[in-house]
Amino acid sequence: MKTLKDLTVLALDCQATHANPLKGHLLEMGWALTKSSEVLGSKSRKVRTCLLQLPNQEIPRNVSRVTGITPEDLEEASNPAQAWQLLEEDSKKCITTIIHFARFEKPHLQHLCHRVRGTEVLPFRILCTHEIVRRLIPQLPRKGLRAVAGYFGHSIPEMRRSRQHVVATSCIWRQIVRLLGEDLDLHTFEDLLVWLQSESAHTSAGREYPMDSEKRLSLPDTPGVYRMLRSNGDLLYVGKASSLKKRVNSYFQKRSHCAEHLLEMLTQARGIDFTATPTSLEAALLEADEIKRLSPPYNIALRQRERDLVFTSRDFRMLASSSAELHWLGPVPRNVVEPVSQLLALAGSEIDATIEYWDNWPVHAPVTEKPEADCLKQGWELFSQRYASELSAPSRYLLQLGARLWKKRQMEKEAGTADLEGTEEANEQPSWTPEKVCRLLEHRVLVATHWIRKIRWFGLLSNSSVVWSPRRDPECDRVLLVFHTGSIVERKALPPDSMIPVSPGYRISMKERLQQFDDPLLDRFRVLTTELRRIVDEGRDLRVKLRPASTMEPERLSSLLQWV
Repeated sequence: MKTLKDLTVLALDCQATHANPLKGHLLEMGWALTKSSEVLGSKSRKVRTCLLQLPNQEIPRNVSRVTGITPEDLEEASNPAQAWQLLEEDSKKCITTIIHFARFEKPHLQHLCHRVRGTEVLPFRILCTHEIVRRLIPQLPRKGLRAVAGYFGHSIPEMRRSRQHVVATSCIWRQIVRLLGEDLDLHTFEDLLVWLQSESAHTSAGREYPMDSEKRLSLPDTPGVYRMLRSNGDLLYVGKASSLKKRVNSYFQKRSHCAEHLLEMLTQARGIDFTATPTSLEAALLEADEIKRLSPPYNIALRQRERDLVFTSRDFRMLASSSAELHWLGPVPRNVVEPVSQLLALAGSEIDATIEYWDNWPVHAPVTEKPEADCLKQGWELFSQRYASELSAPSRYLLQLGARLWKKRQMEKEAGTADLEGTEEANEQPSWTPEKVCRLLEHRVLVATHWIRKIRWFGLLSNSSVVWSPRRDPECDRVLLVFHTGSIVERKALPPDSMIPVSPGYRISMKERLQQFDDPLLDRFRVLTTELRRIVDEGRDLRVKLRPASTMEPERLSSLLQWV
């Protein structure tokens, strides 16, 4: 009788457009014949994958986003019946098929089997590795494929593809067989079946984390950046803390509600690495740089990602993907400035009510109910009349208009009369009026000018000296950071009465400063601005020196940071 170690099994994974086979379709299947005594690699030829033809080749956007599969990929997709025949042939070569969380795959496989064979009775036995893990390691916070594979030191790429999931299922099976033998003395397939059919006393247990508590309890009580690691050394997450010890240990406190992605990460985290920093602000900057550089899978914000950034001319009428002589103001998101650029192109003109107004209108709100052509025309005319002077000379006056609109919205919020920041944010279908169309246009201008003000502020910070008082003892030495072309070139303690040095790059023009900006630098100064705002809100002394005779003091910074 073969032992579990020498038993050939079929590792199987499916991807579908919907969890319910009556509402969606199988998109991809992958499988491989394997043994727990061998390691299956992601490039192994043993793993067979098939993309399956879909009706109309339509993939839901969210499915395409998480799998990376596009309609173009399906041009060479297999007929589902042919894929089923290949799967069935391979399933006859082994005693069982292993699937992680078979509750998802099994209905889809039965549905496909019925289409091909006219019966929902599958021609192979299924073992669910999720169910085995639930009994074998009940204390794991999460038992999904990614969590369990990571717990055993195996990394799964973010895109959900069958090939990688088959390899992960094989890895989990290998570890399951090892634990069954070591912990329960179960070595044969029959032993496993008897154990699965018995009532287990270990199906419910308190949550336990795999990380050794000594590792986290020994962290210093200082600011810094921490890194959560798998057992194989792969990076999971990068975070910042004003106290490394308190922040990291807060993850492991017993809580009734905890985010799913957080529990999934903690199921895998066995190691912790850290870098201490002198201040929380420097920890925040280091975190932003580390996330950009390393792109940890469980960091959502600040990761290196494809953002469509553009540069605009000072009059907002010219956009380009790179900085040049005439368009150097940026970088800013295209979807922020492009509607305003198109809006200015219509300045002084009227909108003909007979045109296909929605397809040609430059400012779109993502709602199904669209304003009538007359309503749209009247809203545009209302906007044009209110802001005719600013629209005719936009290079300077448009920024002033943005500031005016911002103050107007702030006053409305304080008075409790604020409407939505534009109909695009509405949860219900709006009842369009000319005033609401005008408000939508105002909001587009407000967002674009807000970004321009932010990017100019970031440009100022990129060559500046920043000084602030520590939280615990305002009377002691202040902290000085000197920035030159976006990087910290000097850091030291500055006595309270000492003169603040000027950045060596203070003579660099705004145009030259912004031409150096890229996505990482943009986020670095966004993080810095957030930290400066926090220092001001805490009532601590903060000063920013821009030039030898120009130092921004707390009162002015407090006002400016509200807008940027």
